[in-house]
Amino acid sequence: MIEVRPFSAALGAVVDGVDCTAASDDDVAAVRAAINEHLVVVLPGQDLDDEQHEAFMARFGPLHFHPFLRLMDVPETHVQMIEQTMESPSGVDNWHTDLVFVPEPVAFGSLHCLTAPPYGGGTEFANLFLAYEQLDDRWKAMVRGIELEYGLSQAMLDNFARYFGDEARQVWIDALAGTVHPLVRTHPESGRQGLYFSPNTGPKVLDMSQAAGQAVLDFLAGHCARPNITARWTWSAGDLLIWDERCTMHYGVRDGYPGERDMRRILVDGDKPYFDAAAG
Repeated sequence: MIEVRPFSAALGAVVDGVDCTAASDDDVAAVRAAINEHLVVVLPGQDLDDEQHEAFMARFGPLHFHPFLRLMDVPETHVQMIEQTMESPSGVDNWHTDLVFVPEPVAFGSLHCLTAPPYGGGTEFANLFLAYEQLDDRWKAMVRGIELEYGLSQAMLDNFARYFGDEARQVWIDALAGTVHPLVRTHPESGRQGLYFSPNTGPKVLDMSQAAGQAVLDFLAGHCARPNITARWTWSAGDLLIWDERCTMHYGVRDGYPGERDMRRILVDGDKPYFDAAAG
């Protein structure tokens, strides 16, 4: 029997009773319903290899092939290894939403924990529906008309350049920088309105001076990180965590360092963000 147990009032729930290696269509529908309601779900105790992880996530939509890798003409792969070791600390200790710089960003993210640090090393999530809903009317009116132009994260460029060389940086920038998305996004399934942005990629507010635009983004970044609209998950080996990328931000906290953390990430393709003033 499937049981859904919230772990925070803001967002997040544990889903018990699902074996990802033998999940029925009803099981997958129950997990998807839990994601729609809680935005982040954790399925504990999942003993998965990469192929089983892929097979389960493929039931939520087409799997994502990272655009940096696609531009380098490497064989298609969907599994990304994310490790924290003494020699290689976490590089995602900032608030972000994955791959906002592409025209059709990902819909879902997933992390499967193989090794968890003995303490700390959790991941925080922010509910961007609540972030929008808790703005006052003047702020809501202003942000509904804003569009953001995205660059590429310097940390991501540095990470991938280690494997493909510095000359690849310009290839990625030429192909991907400059994507524009609305700051308020209408969720394609629920119709609910939420903020949609990723502070770590240096977005630029269009039709606003640089100083004014940065002031708006700085305020919103702090607003989204308030404890009453966030939740933190502390990892255990075997956890499979799935989140809705269209209405959340996340932060990989580095307080487990130098303890080792070994994860596998798989993302699911999404669609082009839009704002529908008549929805939600």
